[in-house]
Order: sequence, then structure tokens, then C-alpha cells
Amino acid sequence: MSRGAATQQMERVYRAVSSIVLRRLPIKEAKPCTSDVKDIFRRPSETLYLLVKKPRKHHAYQFPQGGQDPGETPSEAALRELREECGSNLKVKLLDESPIGAYQYEFPLDFKRWDNSVGAKVMII
Repeated sequence: MSRGAATQQMERVYRAVSSIVLRRLPIKEAKPCTSDVKDIFRRPSETLYLLVKKPRKHHAYQFPQGGQDPGETPSEAALRELREECGSNLKVKLLDESPIGAYQYEFPLDFKRWDNSVGAKVMII
């Protein structure tokens, strides 16, 4: 690798992002069954995961996530993003504050950024 290529590689900054995986385990409570996708009591015998619809040209769904603010831990950022995207009336209990995984991706070329990041490194809580 040339020195210029090595310098370019070193300058590649990935934005710190936190994501949270919320799951509702099967429940035993007898509630009226509904098909409303927003109803936490639907499909009581199944495990459900919370996905949010993102404002994109094509349909895009993902676990709640967003950028980590300076001084925030990944779990603090994930919980803040959850409140921002889904409201503050959710009752959530973290099983562990340590990330369960991570992935990194580059932003599409037409994705406008206000900083010098070329992609995101997502910590999954």
C-alpha cells in the first residue's frame, strides 16, 4: 500500500452508533387477540422484536438506533434513541449493558453528512 493510500485509510472515520434489540417473550396474559402491529399483546405465544420504519425512499425497517453523543456509553445512547424514536412511555429493562455485537458499514455516496465520517460502526445492545 502506498503512503498516500495508507494516509487515506487512516483518515476514514466511522460514526459511533448504538442500536437496541428489544424483544417481548411469549406472554401468558389473557388479552383480546389483535392483528394491530403496534399492539404489544398480539401473538401472545410468540417472541416479538421491535423494528422501526425509517424515512427512506424504499421501505426500510431496523432496530432503533442512532448516533452516540460525546460522553455517552453505547447503552445510554441506545436507550436515548429508543425514547426519541418510539416515545418515553416504553418500559424497558436491559439484561446487560455490554454490546452483544457490532457491525460497520459505509454510507452510500449520495448520503450527505455534516461531519467527515464515511460510515457507521454500530454497537448492538
